[in-house]
Amino acid sequence: MCTRHALTVAVSALVGLVLAGCTSDQEASRPPEPPVAVSDESSGPIGAEVAILLPSEGSLDPVAAEQLAASLESLSSQPPDGVSELRLHTPDSTTFARDLARTFGERGIDLVCALGSDALPATQEASKLHRATRYCAAPVDRDDPPVGEVTLEDEGIGEVSRIEVRTEELGHAVGVAARRQAADGPVGLLVDDGIGAARFTAGLEASLDGVEVVAPDIADEDLDVDALGAARATALLEEDVEVLVVDGGPGAGAALEVLAGSVTLLGPTSLLDAHGVVDDVVLSWEVRWADVLGPTFAALVDEDSGQRSFGFEDEVFSWRAGPASSAAIGAAVADAVREIAAGTRDVLAPPPAASLPPIMHVEPDDDPEQDPDEDDDADADDD
Repeated sequence: MCTRHALTVAVSALVGLVLAGCTSDQEASRPPEPPVAVSDESSGPIGAEVAILLPSEGSLDPVAAEQLAASLESLSSQPPDGVSELRLHTPDSTTFARDLARTFGERGIDLVCALGSDALPATQEASKLHRATRYCAAPVDRDDPPVGEVTLEDEGIGEVSRIEVRTEELGHAVGVAARRQAADGPVGLLVDDGIGAARFTAGLEASLDGVEVVAPDIADEDLDVDALGAARATALLEEDVEVLVVDGGPGAGAALEVLAGSVTLLGPTSLLDAHGVVDDVVLSWEVRWADVLGPTFAALVDEDSGQRSFGFEDEVFSWRAGPASSAAIGAAVADAVREIAAGTRDVLAPPPAASLPPIMHVEPDDDPEQDPDEDDDADADDD
């Protein structure tokens, strides 16, 4: 029994050696298997999740709001470095913008950035409650108080990265064109409390030094946005304004319907093109928001201080002279833009005297009913 068992064990061992030898030869003839990738949790996530809160519904003209969203779609399709997902959201009110900012913090979104005049209020409280989420606001006006000085009901606030878009530079260049176009007439102004409005107006008024600015102050709770825009436009026509600077605020489209063919215009390219007033355009412009937010997001998700201020030097403003312009206006704007980008022109001060056309004050005739040809006839008789 023992002998038989020993023989069985010996045979089994011999078979095992043969099989082992065969396996070794087969493995030697095979190419080595590629290494299996093992996830390294210490390397962190592939990219950050980013949410952009666009200006609330009704705070911009529908065309302007659509153009802004379209200009940022490129960031969604091709996110900046370090960003894996980027989504755009349009709140239906300022209150809802604040709610969204808090909700995204609760969900652990890495970065939330709000745009528009309510960008800071929409993000400050949320940044206090959700420290792990980074918040930014764009643009920030010069008159906005520092983050530490804003009064909120809750004690203290979190940190909001403030992004400056130096629209005072854009406003100054626009003012150069408006002044030359207006000659001795007033310049109408339809600029609402929109994105960067305070900065834009400051630069505009500085370069309009000596020119009357007419901005209708009409507020009527019984009028909807479009009716209010039309009323403001009508008021400008009654003031005999022939040159108008308009932005993309609410009611801008309705105002343009009233003003078309009666004034020359300076405003956002998309807005003027959409409302069929191309022939009346002196100057148009756009803000390249993707070129502002792309590098900002890349820096913030990398926890780098990064760039926080953008202007002509960074090529975030595009402009073009329109059919109602002239070679002199285009050259004057180009000179202004070049000097602003180089840092040699103060955009909050009047332009250099040499670059300004004189404001011609035309004196009325003593006898307006006199035939102007009579003087020529008298001179001929003297000869």
